[in-house]
Amino acid sequence: MLGDAGNDLIDLGAGNDLSWVDDGVSVDAYQLGQLGDDTISGGAGDDLVVGDDGDSLAGGSGNDMFVVYDERDDHQAVDVADYDGSQDSLELHVDETVADLANWTLFAQTDAVTGNVMLGLENNLDPVQTITLANLQNPSNFDVSQVTLYQN
Repeated sequence: MLGDAGNDLIDLGAGNDLSWVDDGVSVDAYQLGQLGDDTISGGAGDDLVVGDDGDSLAGGSGNDMFVVYDERDDHQAVDVADYDGSQDSLELHVDETVADLANWTLFAQTDAVTGNVMLGLENNLDPVQTITLANLQNPSNFDVSQVTLYQN
């Protein structure tokens, strides 16, 4: 399935699924969304859900892996709707043109009212300078130590 330029909604339904949304980069995968703010739902089962700048991801029930690529194509964070730290995993991949991870630290900030968690990077030399990478919408069993951070 291919989500073309624009805003796409991709619902994978039940089963173990692989999905991928990447703005403008051709990849060989089950789901591909291009250019725009895409919405991907893995449905029931153990899913690999991959997105980038401005996308909305949901894994559904099961042990899901969320992979987020931040390339700052449109300067928007990725929204993850149903992260459960007791069964899901989360990888954040940051392009070196966005931030050199040697000079930035991962942080998590929880909104006391909504329970949403903002994941971002804080500049080690200037802590006021931050980059929001992902927004976890009311996650359960979340701890920042569950996040794996990679430099691309």
